[in-house]
Amino acid sequence: MFDAAHIAGLIAGGAHPNPVGIADVVTFTTHKTLRGPRGGAILSTADLGPAIDKAIFPGLQGGPLEHVIAGKAVAFHEAADPSFSEYAHQIVANAQALAEALGGHGFRLVSGGTDNHLMLIDLRSFDSELTGKDAQNALDRAGITLNKNTVPDDPRSPFVTSGLRIGTPSVTTQGMGTVEMGTIADLIARVLGSPGDDAVAASVRSDVVDLCALQAVSLIRLVAQAPPDPGSVSPRPFCGVCVALCATHTPQNGSPCAGPVTGRLRSWAATSR
Repeated sequence: MFDAAHIAGLIAGGAHPNPVGIADVVTFTTHKTLRGPRGGAILSTADLGPAIDKAIFPGLQGGPLEHVIAGKAVAFHEAADPSFSEYAHQIVANAQALAEALGGHGFRLVSGGTDNHLMLIDLRSFDSELTGKDAQNALDRAGITLNKNTVPDDPRSPFVTSGLRIGTPSVTTQGMGTVEMGTIADLIARVLGSPGDDAVAASVRSDVVDLCALQAVSLIRLVAQAPPDPGSVSPRPFCGVCVALCATHTPQNGSPCAGPVTGRLRSWAATSR
């Protein structure tokens, strides 16, 4: 049995070895790198299928949610598109770039680097007194979301920790690349260099907003320029800001997306730098 919960999207995109055909059972979540709704799926050899089906329903599963089933179908459709492979490989490239940049700031990568979308950093090489809990809270105030995590032989409790776990799927979906990973590492180091300084947190938060806004503008322009594809589940690339609205307000006859949130952002983008 192989659990591919975190790396399912990387496997689907060909950026990680595939356990299907080797393991008898493969389980995975449909969110995380697969970028679908919160849920999961089980793959198995044909002879184990009936037993697994009976164990899941009516044994373990409650009433299935039809909107989640539909969301999974969309996620699987997107994962089958060639562009998903580009996304999966970019996740890994971004993670490696971010890991290298963080190392340059004095953070110790527990594994020495990364081959997937995640990295675990030991804060003690940067600041021996800084805990994962305090670092997470300081970064939250600055608009950077990640979570505390224990490191091997951690002297602190799991509620405090000495490390941070960081991933790149979200920023990759927003359109960021390896250049932005260096910027993100700089922002993290600025905050954690002065974790109790509200002025630093406010300054970094402003820079985070600017960084994310630039990606939103780029994606909105992509939405406006891409020709509609009536045969696709997603007739036009999502803008990354109002995914649900862009899915609902399908552009017609090549016109720009009419989603209300996207419309406001486009008006703002037209007058921004």
